[in-house]
Amino acid sequence: MNLVELEPNQFEKIRSLFHKLQHLTFTLDAAIAKNTPVRIWVDNKDDPKSCFMWDKTHCYYFVGQAENDDFNKNLCKLFDQTVIPQAILNKSDLYKVEYSSKEWEPFLEELLKKYLPVKKHEFS
Repeated sequence: MNLVELEPNQFEKIRSLFHKLQHLTFTLDAAIAKNTPVRIWVDNKDDPKSCFMWDKTHCYYFVGQAENDDFNKNLCKLFDQTVIPQAILNKSDLYKVEYSSKEWEPFLEELLKKYLPVKKHEFS
């Protein structure tokens, strides 16, 4: 399977993927409670291993298994066809990227390089 967008009633399925991002528990809880607008894509709706969550504005969350070629390839398409065009419409030129492990860094550097990201923090 490649890229599947979850419905709000399915958001709880990604909770375990956020275990390394305890500071985002509030964000995920708000999304599950439908108090904050997000869109969530996973590699498998029944047993997600990789996940991208977007707050529909400037926050991007990459969690779970980073080395997932099919998922990552489809994320590139999603960024080109959906996320970036929406950012342009919103006149959003600043974004925050959170990810669950250093393993995401090579993919994220490739995905975002044409958007000239500036890294502010590193994993310790």
